[in-house]
Amino acid sequence: MRSERRHLWVALLYALEPLAEGWSKQTDGRGRAYFYHAETGESRWRPPAYDAHRALLEDQHAASSALDARAGGAAAQRALRLQRARSLAAMEKEKEDVEAAEDEQHALDESMRLAFHQLLTAGFFRVDERTLMFSA
Repeated sequence: MRSERRHLWVALLYALEPLAEGWSKQTDGRGRAYFYHAETGESRWRPPAYDAHRALLEDQHAASSALDARAGGAAAQRALRLQRARSLAAMEKEKEDVEAAEDEQHALDESMRLAFHQLLTAGFFRVDERTLMFSA
C-alpha cells in the first residue's frame, strides 16, 4: 500500500490529463464509455494516454522496487549483523554461565572433600562409596 501511495501522482496525472487532440469520449449502445479519433477512425476502450501512463507507472514501480531492494538489502545486512552480535553475546554469556557452574561444582566438591576428611578424622570410616560408619 505504501508503495502505491508513492505513485499516486501518476494516477492523478492520468485522471486530470485532457484528451489528446482529435479524440473524443463516446458511449456505446450499452452505456459503456469508449474513445474515438475522428480523423483516423480508431476507437478504443481506454483513453489514448493510457499506454503512456501505464509505462510511466511501471517505470516508477521498477525504480521503487530497485530502491526498496537496496534499502531492504542494507536493512537485512544490518539485521544479520545485529543477530550475529546477539548470538555471540549469548554464546559468551553461556560460556560464562558454564564457567560459573564449573566453579560452583569445584567449590562444592572441595567442601565435600573437606567434610569427608573431617568425618574420617572424627572416628568415622568408610564402608563403601555411599556408606560411613562410626567407630568409637
